[in-house]
Amino acid sequence: MSVSGGLRPMNSPRRKMWRRSAPPCGWHALRLEVLMSDLTPFNFESRPVRISDRDGQPWFALADVCSVLDIQNVGNAAARLDDDERDSIRNPDVNRGRGNPDLLVVNESGLFKLMLRSRKPAAKRFTKWVTSEVLPSIRRSGHYGGAAAPLNLSDPAVLQRLLLEHTGRALALENRNNELATQAAALAQLTHAEGALSITDAAKALNTGPRALFGWMGQRLWIYRRSGGSRWLGYQAKISAGLITHKVTRIERPSQPAKFVEQVLLTPKGIAKIAEIMAMEKADTWKDPQLS
Repeated sequence: MSVSGGLRPMNSPRRKMWRRSAPPCGWHALRLEVLMSDLTPFNFESRPVRISDRDGQPWFALADVCSVLDIQNVGNAAARLDDDERDSIRNPDVNRGRGNPDLLVVNESGLFKLMLRSRKPAAKRFTKWVTSEVLPSIRRSGHYGGAAAPLNLSDPAVLQRLLLEHTGRALALENRNNELATQAAALAQLTHAEGALSITDAAKALNTGPRALFGWMGQRLWIYRRSGGSRWLGYQAKISAGLITHKVTRIERPSQPAKFVEQVLLTPKGIAKIAEIMAMEKADTWKDPQLS
């Protein structure tokens, strides 16, 4: 359905009529009066992202996108986009006297702008979901999750959308590669350092808490507790690999035999390995073979 001249349709039992509406907030945007049921919600990490399909063109609910990207002000996010990258959907079932009946939506170009500007960890996962699942499915079928349909590569609009998708993927990969290269250089330097750190001190270097790091290492078979014991000990495989070591301290006690206390420590190589695994787990690209 094509609409021009700043007009929007009105529901009618017999035919569609049109009336002119003022652009919201001074935008030269077209407001299509459609039912909210035309928006299809999809789940990204248990959060709904509503998508409207207009003749095979996906429009994403801006409020949902901002929620995923942790953008607090939806209006400011919309203002940073070009006029042709944003729009609003009219819900005729909402009373004008009760809140705003319009829902702001953004097209692919606007969506990529928001994703690429975001520095939140979820932005990378959201970009991957959009570029690897949602958009390819729409390209194939005209809507998300449908059967395949041929692409008209002679259509400039189709080529433009494919270019935007490719550019978004390339920029996301470039940013990720630059980040990994920086991390790799730091980890390589750390791997060849000397000494060992307690897990409490290592947790600070890894930007996490001691309790969380103890739990992480215990779940991944780096350390364990003997039955009835309270102290953590390292698995021999990790000790042999040079990832952890033990420190034995002799404690002198008056009128009692000396007490030996064993403490597990992380080597620089072990800290670097944990940082690498944590980064890969965050990107969902690594699985411990001992847990499979």
